[in-house]
Amino acid sequence: MVKIERSYPPPKSLSLKRSYKERDVIERLRKDFFGKCYICGLNQLPDINVEHLLPHKEDIIKKFDWDNLFLSCPHCNSVKNKKEYEDKILDCCKIDPEEKINFEFNEEDINIFSKDESDEKAVQTSKLIYEVFNIKNTGIREYTSYFRFKALQEEMLIFFNILEEYNREKNNFSLRSLKEKLKRESRFAAFKRNYMRKNIKKYSEFKEILEYNNTIKK
Repeated sequence: MVKIERSYPPPKSLSLKRSYKERDVIERLRKDFFGKCYICGLNQLPDINVEHLLPHKEDIIKKFDWDNLFLSCPHCNSVKNKKEYEDKILDCCKIDPEEKINFEFNEEDINIFSKDESDEKAVQTSKLIYEVFNIKNTGIREYTSYFRFKALQEEMLIFFNILEEYNREKNNFSLRSLKEKLKRESRFAAFKRNYMRKNIKKYSEFKEILEYNNTIKK
């Protein structure tokens, strides 16, 4: 989960209060969210959901509120649909999740935790993100969680290979490649950015791109 800059004004079709799944809404969400699920960070999604951060429960205002609509994959939308997460997930369009949460990748697992245990939304958001990579309560969820973790492993392997080349060669190609991987629009960006922040003394030249709440250029 990374900071997203939501575009305005809202898509015109929302003012009609008939559907929140019209083409202009989908296209805008795909553009604003870089085509990624806002929870797990997977991109190039074959299927998407228009997810309500706050459950609308047929409340017309919440149902068609542009600020309440997020791009997610069906897997994450399903996992989030639990009472314990209602009204307790960070709004990544208003708050930078990287400022609140540590996203740590290990070879065989991830460690997601709030930097402040008294911050309920950060704690619950951390729990949700961990869960979408690990939930195994049904066969389908076990597969889709495993698929996401394997995709994360593959992305981190590519990232570490580029980083190794950069450490060895310090050439412009590896520098550009690293910067691309550290942009918020790249898949699973929070994990890569977190790694670089933990090692910022060694990679101080990337400090600017890793700043919290950077303005995102569309």
